[in-house]
Amino acid sequence: MLLVLAAIGAAVAVPGATRRGVSYDEGVSAAMATVSWPSLVATVQATEVNMSLYYVLLRPFVGLVEGPLGLRVVSLAAFVLAVPLLAVVGAQLGHPWAGCAAAVLLATNAFAVESAQTARSYSVLLLLWIVTTSLILRVRDASPSSAARWALCWGVVSGVAGYVHLLAVGTTVVQLMAVALAWPRLLGPLARGAAVAALLWAPAAFLAVRQGAAVIGWLREPVPADLVHAVARTTGGRWSLLVVLAAACWLLLGHRRDATARFLVVLTVTPGVGLYLASVLGPTPLFGPRYLITTAPAAALLVGTAATRMRRGLAAVVLATAVVVAGAERVGSDDTPDEDLRAVARFLSLEAAVGDAVAFVDPTAAAAVGVHWPAAPAYTVFPATLSGRSVYEGRRGMVGVESEVPDAVRAARAHRRVWVVESHLSTPWAQGMRAELLGGLDAAGRRLAWSWQAPGVRVLLYTAVEGEA
Repeated sequence: MLLVLAAIGAAVAVPGATRRGVSYDEGVSAAMATVSWPSLVATVQATEVNMSLYYVLLRPFVGLVEGPLGLRVVSLAAFVLAVPLLAVVGAQLGHPWAGCAAAVLLATNAFAVESAQTARSYSVLLLLWIVTTSLILRVRDASPSSAARWALCWGVVSGVAGYVHLLAVGTTVVQLMAVALAWPRLLGPLARGAAVAALLWAPAAFLAVRQGAAVIGWLREPVPADLVHAVARTTGGRWSLLVVLAAACWLLLGHRRDATARFLVVLTVTPGVGLYLASVLGPTPLFGPRYLITTAPAAALLVGTAATRMRRGLAAVVLATAVVVAGAERVGSDDTPDEDLRAVARFLSLEAAVGDAVAFVDPTAAAAVGVHWPAAPAYTVFPATLSGRSVYEGRRGMVGVESEVPDAVRAARAHRRVWVVESHLSTPWAQGMRAELLGGLDAAGRRLAWSWQAPGVRVLLYTAVEGEA
C-alpha cells in the first residue's frame, strides 16, 4: 500500500514538473545551486541563511539533470516520500485507513503539488514535518528508556529542518503546543529534544538576526480575509474543502476526551492563526500562504481521521471522494508564473546572436533564464560572468551587485547589441538598477531599437548608433 501511495504521488506531481516555467524565486535556487562554494558560503552569511541546507541538497541534481526537472527533483522526491509517510503517521494515530485517506488527500492537494513542482524548500519542509510528527508519536508509544532516544531524534531532525526553512522553528513550537494539550506527560522527554534543536538553530538565528527582515520586506500586513483565503488554499484551493475541514474539526472536537483529536486540531489551526497574530502584532509582517505548508498534511490527517470515525461508512466514502475530486481538479490549473522567464529564454534563443550581450536588471532572473536556455552563448552583465553558467559565478556572493553596474556598462562597449531583461520591477532595488544600467548604456552610445513583452517581464534591444564602435 505504501508503494501504491508513493506511485500516486509521483503520478500526480512529476508530469507537471516541466510544464511550469521557472519563477523568479526559483532563479534564486538556480543561482545558489550553481555558484562556487566560496560564493555560496558568502551569500548564506550575507543574505540567504534561510533555505541554506536546501541549496546544498540541490547542487548535485542541477548538473545531473538539465532543465526545470533537475532544478525541481529535490522537491519532487520529498513530496513522493511524504505521501506514504503520512499514511504511516495516520496509522500511528490509530487507524490505517485514516492514514491512507490522508495520504490520498495530500497527493491530490493542489497547493502541496504546486510546492512539489517548485524549486524552493517548502516540499522538503513538509516532509520533515511529517517525520517529526511521526517521531513524536514514537515517543508517545515507546517505553521510558526508548522515549528519550526518540525525543532526541525528534530534536535533531527539528534542528536540521531549521536550515531547510526558518519556519521550522515555528512548526516545532506548534508541535509542542499540540503535545501539551494532548499528552502532557511527553513534554519531559521532548524538552530535552527541544534543547538540542535550539542549539542547532543558534548559528542560523544569529545570521538571521544580523541579516534583518529585508528579504521579506515585500510582505504586507494581513487582514482576516487573507487568513481565510490562505487556509482555503493550503487545504487544496477550494472553498468547499474549507467547509469539509471545519466539519471535521467539529466532529473530532465532539469527543472532548480524545487526545488525538486535540492534537490534530492544534496542528491544523494554530499555524495560520499564530502567523496571522505575529504579523499583526509583531514588528514585521510574516504572513504568506507558502509559510503555512504544514497545514496541508495536518488538515489531511484531520479529515482522514474524521472520515474513518463517521458511523456510516458510505457517508465517509462520499466525503473522502468529494474532497479528493475537488482537490485533484485544482492540480495543474495555474502553470504560468507571474514572470514568464521561460518565454524570455525562448525569445533570446531565437533572436540573440553570438557576440551579443544580455544584461539583467535583476540578475537573479539570469539563473532562471539559464535553466531554460542551457546552450546560451556567453553573455555578461558583470565582468566575472563570461561563462554564461551563472551570473554569480566568481563573485564573493549575491550582494553588492549595484557597485558592479558601471563595470558591466563598460563591458557592454565590446558589443554592438545589448539585450536588457527587465524583471521584478515591483521592488525599488530593481528600479534603481534599471535606471543606472539604462543610463549607462545611453551614455555609452547605445540606443533603444525595439522592445518585446512577456507576462511580468520585458526585453529591450539596445544597439550602437551609426559610427559607434
